Amino acid sequence: MNNKLIYPYTNMNQQLENPPFVVKSGKNIYVYDRCGMEYIDGVSSLYNVSLGYDNKDLISVAIEQFKKLPFYGSFNNQTNIEAIKLACKLSSIAPIRNAHVFFACSGSEANDTAVKFAWYYNNALNRSNKKIVLAFSNCYHGATIGAGSLTGPSSIHKDFDLPIRNIQHLPAPEDIYEGSCSSKTVDFAIQKMEKTILSISPDRIAAFILEPIFSCPGVFIPSSDYLRKLESLLRKYDILLIADEIVTSFFRSGSMFRSQEIGIHPDIITISKGLAASYQPISAVVISDKIFSVFLDHVREPDVFCHGFTYSAHPVAAAVANKAIEIYSKDSFKKNIELTCNIFKEKMLELYQFKFVKHVRQVGMIAGVEFDAQEIKAEQIVLMARKNGLLLRSAGNTVILAPPLIISLAQIDEVFFRLRNTIKTLSRSSLNNK
Repeated sequence: MNNKLIYPYTNMNQQLENPPFVVKSGKNIYVYDRCGMEYIDGVSSLYNVSLGYDNKDLISVAIEQFKKLPFYGSFNNQTNIEAIKLACKLSSIAPIRNAHVFFACSGSEANDTAVKFAWYYNNALNRSNKKIVLAFSNCYHGATIGAGSLTGPSSIHKDFDLPIRNIQHLPAPEDIYEGSCSSKTVDFAIQKMEKTILSISPDRIAAFILEPIFSCPGVFIPSSDYLRKLESLLRKYDILLIADEIVTSFFRSGSMFRSQEIGIHPDIITISKGLAASYQPISAVVISDKIFSVFLDHVREPDVFCHGFTYSAHPVAAAVANKAIEIYSKDSFKKNIELTCNIFKEKMLELYQFKFVKHVRQVGMIAGVEFDAQEIKAEQIVLMARKNGLLLRSAGNTVILAPPLIISLAQIDEVFFRLRNTIKTLSRSSLNNK
């Protein structure tokens, strides 16, 4: 087949030389290639297929909404009933009191919007110099012009003329992660952050965007104490806190929102991947009443709030998201995910049996196992695991696991059986080559 598809985050020369891995169908936590071979999806595609590949409730809701109203836009004080329902649901469950909600189609669009909202907010308050958005240099926030600028790794910026003006990256402190920090190291990191803020000038800083879990570099988990103290520091200098919960929300981190679990109260939260379990493309920007009230005071007739996308609040996507949240909110789902997370943690910790496993990092249903680079390469594990019917991802020399939340205990056993066999095969090969 003459392939004209441009693949995201793919080496274009390899794309021409090697046939792509093509998925033809999916069921439960499994996907099937063109030859019919079955694979366990150990990373929920891109951490987003939370409810598996054949959820009948989500499919039937989508079909029903397609028949009823396949699309109607939300510009000019018009919308659809599913969008209104979804906004109300998110307002009621988000860890922001009396929240208001804007819809987009992807995590990148949501983070772009969050930055625009931070700038609009400060312009409305006549603080035209308060525009810098701070972000950690090892975090991922998307790939559009705005979100790609927020993303830290330079490979995202190279040759795209990024980052744009008013985005400033800070190195993430090394001693603020769960399991490796103390109150002393956390306090030192906060003092250092305060010095950085003062050196830039708080009057120039609009917002700080962060992931409650740093998924991009290999699932690094900042301590709750650090994030709470960082929030207090930002409040002190009237700097908005944007929590990028694109990955962590809707039980990927073990609870509905990671912010809620660790006790921080962002001004803005961005969500996407789990929102409709990726059965439809949708994202949301959840903002505080404080921000919304400033918007209201600023926008006077005949002015309008000039931001939005054609497919914002798409009725089919909103209907599917409403059903997904209904599923997540069931007591049976919450009880099951708690048990699943505990077993997943136990299985991850058992990987320390391999002497070249350096670190295991896990929270909820996302985890990273970091290997000694001199002994074994994470990319090799990912390739070999695919041959063993298990799909994984790597970042640096860390292998990432994030299976669908509906995974059974027996399926968890099978994931780790295949992973252990993969590691054993490669470790034997490594020893033979020495």
